[in-house]
Amino acid sequence: MAACFDPYRKGKEVLLEVTAQNARIQDMLLLAVPTPKSPMTGVVNLKTKFDLPAASQGGGEVVDRLKLKGQFGIAEVSFTDRGVREKVENLSDRRKGVLMISMRMIRCRN
Repeated sequence: MAACFDPYRKGKEVLLEVTAQNARIQDMLLLAVPTPKSPMTGVVNLKTKFDLPAASQGGGEVVDRLKLKGQFGIAEVSFTDRGVREKVENLSDRRKGVLMISMRMIRCRN
């Protein structure tokens, strides 16, 4: 873990190497998402570099400043908000439609 301090800037940047196995996504989201209830529950495995610039370097909410670079996987996901769940399902349905259209185009070309 490192907190980078630059005497010419206000605030500190937090740099971490994060590894989690079978962690609860809801606990991790509550660190970054300013809501009383996590938007999803489930199991997460990740290995990532975590970079949180100081608020003075662009301001904004933590979720807008946070940079993650690595790999992660989420299982047993359940959305706690019905509206969010419906939007994700709609995106999934649209993606399936694009895939079907692409498959038809491939068949037509052969």
